[in-house]
Amino acid sequence: MPSRRGGDLVVNIHEKRRTSSRPRTVTRLAPLALLGALLATPASAQNVHHQTLAFGDRALGMGGAFTGLATDHGAAWYNPAGLAFLETDAISGSFLLHAFENLTFEGDELRLETTRRPTFPLYATGVVGIGPRDHAGRHRHAVGIVVVRPLQQRRRLEAQVDPAAGMPAEILIDRVHHLTWFGPSWASQLTPRFGFGASLLATVSTFEHREVLLGTGADGGGSVRSTLTEVKSNHLVLRMGGLYVGRRTRFGFMLQLPGLALREQGIIKDLRALPGRTPFFAKDENVAGAFPIPAELRLGVSTTFGANDRFVFAADLQLVSETPSRSLVDLPAIADAAPGQAAAAAVVDLDTAREGVVNAAIGREWKVRRDLLFRFGVTTDLSAARPLPASSDRFQEERIPSIGGSGSIGTLLGDLTELNIGIAAVTGEGEAMVLDPRAGLGTPRYTRVRATRRVVTFFISGRLRRPTEGETPQLEGGAE
Repeated sequence: MPSRRGGDLVVNIHEKRRTSSRPRTVTRLAPLALLGALLATPASAQNVHHQTLAFGDRALGMGGAFTGLATDHGAAWYNPAGLAFLETDAISGSFLLHAFENLTFEGDELRLETTRRPTFPLYATGVVGIGPRDHAGRHRHAVGIVVVRPLQQRRRLEAQVDPAAGMPAEILIDRVHHLTWFGPSWASQLTPRFGFGASLLATVSTFEHREVLLGTGADGGGSVRSTLTEVKSNHLVLRMGGLYVGRRTRFGFMLQLPGLALREQGIIKDLRALPGRTPFFAKDENVAGAFPIPAELRLGVSTTFGANDRFVFAADLQLVSETPSRSLVDLPAIADAAPGQAAAAAVVDLDTAREGVVNAAIGREWKVRRDLLFRFGVTTDLSAARPLPASSDRFQEERIPSIGGSGSIGTLLGDLTELNIGIAAVTGEGEAMVLDPRAGLGTPRYTRVRATRRVVTFFISGRLRRPTEGETPQLEGGAE
């Protein structure tokens, strides 16, 4: 039950998986920060962070600094041209445990902290070399297939607020968001030193946001608002890359064109029963939706040094374009809805506009011996969210610029299998919008507060190779 301590309101938040019957309870002080804080996460309706996670054996440990290296099957994502210079056919995969994500919101009189349950992003690819061989015995062409699932979010949150603080008194939020990229890759050596490649990826995205708000007004009257905001989208995305391979130095680029929308559909269900008003229910399953995918350019360089190329240094620059302003679902916010008109949920950002961002990553690799590698990396993870006003009647995504780092250890398991394990972390400070429950359900208001973000990810990646004749097994590292 909610209670008061020293004049501060105590909010009880229950967060649980759909498959669990045991809710986990977190108690925090928050007279203001309730709804917005529960849903202002980096994995929200439109992603505002583009460098939280890396994929692939070497990229994971090197902070994503891989565009100018592209020496393993993670090149299918970072720079498809690198596939043309791989020495062996292989199946590769990465499994990530998004183990910990903590968001803290603080204002003049509030502090609220939420922790997200673990999720499991993954990456898998298979590549086969074809055609004639070059002077190093590598096939000049390669084809493959890649599957990336960077986001698997499934949350259920419940909260109670002392009715004396205002509306709402109880909150239930249920959010599901799945995003998958998959498709074929191709690469060719145009010259012995330069390759070009492309990945044509299809995306499947499903976002569902269910929200139930139960309130008690000053006159004792009850209020209820139950909404479903759902967006399903499919896109085609072309990622093209080029790679120059020198003796010790490589230069690469990857250009992603804006996503071509194949389907963008929204579904809205809205039930409202407010004091002094006629109960209202509306359902619309044919609402236009929008889930744009921005353009992206990556530039990278890598170099090897030391005896037998034992050390590798790599650096990447990521430029992500602006996203145009469109409506996530073609319906108004609750504050703009006319009588009898359906409206979207209270804590969903309905404007898809995002700013362009520039991120940088630096990675280093140390080959201790033939079967042991250490990798380290640092990266920026800036937010593409729009600047937040001090107060508004519109909800906006959080704006938390972040930095991160990663490290991994690679080893051999037998002659044909490689294994890499490591950890990555991201931290940042910025701002977020939170909903004031005292404003009521019919005229919501949002206030800007300070916010901090902490993300920890454990990962394991591996590669099963087909050996070449006379090959001495060793880890992927150094120049090739």
